[in-house]
Amino acid sequence: MNNQAPGNDLTQLVEEHRTLDEKINEMTLQPVYDQLAVQRMKKRKLQLKDKILILEAQIKSTSNDSSQHAALRQRLKKLKQDHGTVDKDLTKLLAKPLHDQIAARTLKKRKLYLKEEILKIESMLMPDTLA
Repeated sequence: MNNQAPGNDLTQLVEEHRTLDEKINEMTLQPVYDQLAVQRMKKRKLQLKDKILILEAQIKSTSNDSSQHAALRQRLKKLKQDHGTVDKDLTKLLAKPLHDQIAARTLKKRKLYLKEEILKIESMLMPDTLA
């Protein structure tokens, strides 16, 4: 895996982790299954998770180039615009005496999702102060 891009390594590790998880779930649903095999798969799954976390940290530490920051800032700007639009739409909807509660709930969920994405990107753009 070392001669590939870190993102490709990460994709392969995540896929292997997911596949192992599916196999473990399938096996444990059976009335009788090989517990030793499941234990080995769980151990391998934990090893993969450790590798994934390490690789994600490496990618994060090396991804501070300006083009990625510019793309993140552009995405952040778009998310903030969308958040503002959803907020305005929600305010208009809630101002009506008999408003569609399902639509209001959908807009509230969308607004929350956008806020979470905004916070996620803002944290990615913040320099690591505890390094």
